[in-house]
Amino acid sequence: MTANDGHGVDSVTKAWADTLKKARQLVTEGAKPDDLTGTFPCVAALFDKDEYETAPMISKWAVQFIYSARRQDYSFTSMAAVWVVWVVMRWQINPTPQTYADLPDWIRPTELQVFVPHIDMLDCISWPYFRDYVIQHPEMQHGELQWLAACTSGVQVNWRGTIEEALCVDGPTGRRRFTAEAEATIRDLQEWSLAASYRAFMPGIDGQIPIRTAEDAGVKQV
Repeated sequence: MTANDGHGVDSVTKAWADTLKKARQLVTEGAKPDDLTGTFPCVAALFDKDEYETAPMISKWAVQFIYSARRQDYSFTSMAAVWVVWVVMRWQINPTPQTYADLPDWIRPTELQVFVPHIDMLDCISWPYFRDYVIQHPEMQHGELQWLAACTSGVQVNWRGTIEEALCVDGPTGRRRFTAEAEATIRDLQEWSLAASYRAFMPGIDGQIPIRTAEDAGVKQV
């Protein structure tokens, strides 16, 4: 199961629901939520097998979800996507004031998300406008989700450093995590953008979500 595994909404939705059910059941049976989620997302597990093998359950799942959609030319964006999936699922598994407060304002559920049924992975799309648009157009939530594949290939987070500069080693665990500067970049929604080709999926997107022009494609991430 991945974000664009070609099996459509049923595959991704079932995997998401199964993971949440399993994690919540483990908590009910006495597992500590932090043992399942960790205290931070193991984003380096996206490209480091050893990090993946030792990562907590939810970091592993977030990496699996993003893996096939990862961008070799925008590795930071792929790790940022893992971060978003992790913070959302951490809150869904353990909905406390603290885990909610840790969510960036822009990823917190909108009123439509709260009251209108929708596909699970929509909760991890960065822009509130985008999420509400898809909820208001339910036909987009069926079939092969071409808009989701286009989003995962067209999204970019504008990080000005290297991958090495974005990561540091967490002392207590020995795992790599985002530096404070890198996480601050991810938490700033103004640093996120979509490719201009996405206009075909969402008319009226201009002015709602930053769209990259050819001139904007300049900031190279490594």
